[in-house]
Amino acid sequence: MARQRLNQGNIHNLKLRLIANRATDGRVYNQPTISEVATLIVGDVDTAKERDIIMQRQRGTLKYGYRLNVALHNLHTFDNNSGNGLTIREWLAFRIQTRGEEGKTLLSSRRLFQQFLVDGYTMLEGERLKWLRNNQSKLRVSSFTSLNLKPPDRPDIIARVFKMKFDNLLADVTKKGVLGKVLAYMYTIEFQKRGLHHAHLLIFLHPSNKYSAPYDIDKIIFTEVPDHVKQPKLYGLVKNYMVDGPCGMANPRCPCMTNGRCYNYYPKKFQDVTIVDQAGYSVYRRKDNGFTIEKNGIMLHSGYVVPHNPYFLMKYEAYINMEWCNQSNFIKYILKYINKGSDRISVVIVPSAGGREGNNDEIKQCIDCRYVSPSEAYWRIFSYSTHGRKPAFVANQVYDEAKLLTYGQFVSKFVYVKKKRCWRPRKRGYTIGRLIWVPPTTGELYYMRMLLTVKKGPTSYDHLKTVEGYKHATFREACFAMGFLQDDREFIEAIKEAYNWGSGVFL
Repeated sequence: MARQRLNQGNIHNLKLRLIANRATDGRVYNQPTISEVATLIVGDVDTAKERDIIMQRQRGTLKYGYRLNVALHNLHTFDNNSGNGLTIREWLAFRIQTRGEEGKTLLSSRRLFQQFLVDGYTMLEGERLKWLRNNQSKLRVSSFTSLNLKPPDRPDIIARVFKMKFDNLLADVTKKGVLGKVLAYMYTIEFQKRGLHHAHLLIFLHPSNKYSAPYDIDKIIFTEVPDHVKQPKLYGLVKNYMVDGPCGMANPRCPCMTNGRCYNYYPKKFQDVTIVDQAGYSVYRRKDNGFTIEKNGIMLHSGYVVPHNPYFLMKYEAYINMEWCNQSNFIKYILKYINKGSDRISVVIVPSAGGREGNNDEIKQCIDCRYVSPSEAYWRIFSYSTHGRKPAFVANQVYDEAKLLTYGQFVSKFVYVKKKRCWRPRKRGYTIGRLIWVPPTTGELYYMRMLLTVKKGPTSYDHLKTVEGYKHATFREACFAMGFLQDDREFIEAIKEAYNWGSGVFL
């Protein structure tokens, strides 16, 4: 259909060429390594707010689609102001699920299904941005305006499996304590241009459970080819998931090859015992045990095995690289992925074969655009929510214990129940509370954060502004009343007092 309509117009032959310039951040602007359907969002997503997703038969009649202000099925009346209409996320989530009484034409359409996902997510993102813009007073984020704001045929299945495995693994590590008592953790999920989800998880263990000695590290991290006779399942999993390459001279076109060598430094040298080098990096035990793994017709020894934990590998049957962290560099590695932002790509429009060369000067404009893969679109549709948790103010109104805690201390004593959307006293475990840093230039947000760090048990924003029984108009005035800020008030009052008895010449 798109090809037919393109041919009907007077359009020259053009093509979109991806730019492989590594002058920009390679983590964000790297080129795709697989052929997949993706959407490139140029400029503001909200500019596409008037678009519709329409499934259309070849003969041109409308099949079904999404439109605004569709009432939910179980509601008798529709009130646009109450927000009880069907959202684009709910419509997409309903449409891309499998049902026994319906055909699977859409889900089995391979790349057309991928295109449906990325187009739908573009509309979803536009709807959310529109909501955020129209509700700035509710969100109290107007001060953020200065901030810069083999391909799978079924990305829905890939996303479901990944989400389930990662959530279970996170529970094993943080709640069940498989590796020991966890004091804190942080993670980020990125959507690589390889059609794969990729999670980076960093955990902080209790001092009593830290693996400080080399022999302790050997208990949780392995880098050797297992015995295929005694451990056949583990051997097969290491072969399928935890072997790097083959690369080097055997496969110079491997994606990990840069300037004739593997940028991950495989194969690794054999090591009899685990040591920590002068830079603080761990060199794991990697003995030459004589076992090998055949991959693409090449025999690989233990030097090609990626560090892993056999327990997690056996349970989840997925690529799970485990590293021992003892340097700030490792923490920075996680933080850079948390703050790197969405994947982007640089493209340029150039004439295709047979096109007019005279159009070069007019259309050769570099475009910096957001890159959204089908897997990310599916993940966002089912796991991303615009509306957050209910604030801790609600619990402060119910529990007396909460009234003795500051906002940062609150999560150490209370836990959020997702199903009931409410806070409950914590019965087990421990969580470190924190407030994200905001610069003083953000105005009221900065002063609100200042109050949250010291004021105990606020039940509302108005209560937060109240000092000694008087409710101030702004958070800034409340900070002045509590003595957090200094100003020229005493000098101004002195001038006013002098104004009543001194002349201008005298003053």
